[in-house]
Amino acid sequence: MDKSLTPGLLTGVLALFCGAAASILSPSHRVSAALAGSSVGAVSGTILKRRKEYESQEEVLQKIKHILNGEFNSSISLISKEIQSFKDESGELKQSISLLSEEIQSLKGDLEGLKIQFKSSNLTSSEPITNKFALLNSSEEIEEIFEKNIAHDVPISPEFINIVSCLNARNIRVDRYYQPVSKDDIFDKIAFTIGEKYTTLAPLYQQIIRSLNSKSKVSFSLAKSNPDEIATCTQFCQTLLQNSLLADYYYDKQQKLISATPQIGNPEINCFLNGRWFELYVYIKVTDFLTANKVEYECLMNPHITLRNGDSFEIDLLFLVNNELIWIECKSGHQSSSSLSSYCARRKLLDVAKNRAFIVGLKLSDPQTVSWTNLWDITVANCNNLLKHISTAVGLSDNLPDNLSEITKIQETYKSSANNSFQLSQFLKKKRILPLPKCRANIINELIKMFSELEHPTSMTQVKINLGQSLGISNSQVTSILNVIMRSQCVLDANGTPVSTYQEPAFALISSESDVLERKCVECYVSTVLGVNTNYFDNAGNVREFEKIVGGKLPDIDIIERLKDEI
Repeated sequence: MDKSLTPGLLTGVLALFCGAAASILSPSHRVSAALAGSSVGAVSGTILKRRKEYESQEEVLQKIKHILNGEFNSSISLISKEIQSFKDESGELKQSISLLSEEIQSLKGDLEGLKIQFKSSNLTSSEPITNKFALLNSSEEIEEIFEKNIAHDVPISPEFINIVSCLNARNIRVDRYYQPVSKDDIFDKIAFTIGEKYTTLAPLYQQIIRSLNSKSKVSFSLAKSNPDEIATCTQFCQTLLQNSLLADYYYDKQQKLISATPQIGNPEINCFLNGRWFELYVYIKVTDFLTANKVEYECLMNPHITLRNGDSFEIDLLFLVNNELIWIECKSGHQSSSSLSSYCARRKLLDVAKNRAFIVGLKLSDPQTVSWTNLWDITVANCNNLLKHISTAVGLSDNLPDNLSEITKIQETYKSSANNSFQLSQFLKKKRILPLPKCRANIINELIKMFSELEHPTSMTQVKINLGQSLGISNSQVTSILNVIMRSQCVLDANGTPVSTYQEPAFALISSESDVLERKCVECYVSTVLGVNTNYFDNAGNVREFEKIVGGKLPDIDIIERLKDEI
């Protein structure tokens, strides 16, 4: 009934029912009773109607309450989920930031490694090597190629701090410079041979260059040569073959004919033979001369500098002697006077005095050097008179022989009698293997630990970076020790072949015993000294000085004799 009858109908029915009931119960007052009953019925109906409305409203309110509670709980749940999701994403973001930071640091390390690798011999180019280095006809091309071997933006080593400070005081910035690597010993030896015997070797050398650039075989006749010239040329070819600068070599004694094939496709060999050797030869002669005369010096090889006017260029050799600069440019090709004006302009910008700025021409005659020096605002020299000019520039006696070979004899006399720590230290420093005994021990121990944990091959450049960071020592100190370790053939690749350059992949050491590596290093120092004076250790004073500087005991006489045989 509640659901079928509307509230208005219910009120009418109650009024009618109550009125009828009242009239029956009170027959004497039917009309009054009917009216009163109807009123009571109407009121009751109204009350019921109101009550029903209240119940309906209460039901509606309860429903709304349930709906609101449900929506609120649902919203709270959703908000909680969003907050948790945000927290999770924040955590992931923090991890990503951390990983990104690590990646950035790793990339910085890789970038630094790549910068240092450029000092060795990697040339970055998409062009095939055979095309890029097929023809090298001018010293300018050679310089351009060799510039790419220089390490860019490397930190300045402490051994060059004075010369760099001197340049900075003149508002000249050093952008990069050449840092020698282990293979330079081979090039130094060959450069010295070519320079000392150039008169005899020149025709053969020129034939090798032509064959190298044309990718053809060498065929050189010695039919008109005397026995000494034949011996010099054949020994030179044998040296080139032993050091992989020739792919093959054969000498026909009956026909007195040299047949050989240059090593094609190696940019370093190409660059070296096309003129880099002369720069090394001049460097060796000048540094030996200064060392023989007990003159302290610093030298930057192939520094790329930026002048105060913004001009930037590369120069060959820059020395600091007595707090004054000496600038040397080396020209192995035919030198014309047309380029001298640009060198004169550079000399003024460098603020180097004329008698300390040199253009050294391999093929310039003595009269040419004299006349060009008089005509131009720079000193022009050749191999015959360079060291005499150097002697004057650094304030030594002018009574020196003009001929370079005569000065060589003086230097050899000095080397045979060298017996003080300054000379030996300078010599090993120039060879880029300064002993540094305490530092060497730490590096060897750390190197053993590093290779024991190595899972994949890595470049020695990266090894050098890691050693410097873990031990907190300078790049030059690490380089000196790693140079001697590699020259001792203590570092191997994955195939067990000795590693000789910093960009080669290294994987293991010949031993995990520090004593073994230390012994090999000492033997390398001994061998280096024997290379310039086989009688050096016959002097007891020299032995004492060697052991003091190297920080290790001299090997037994049998080992020394073996090392002599290997030279």
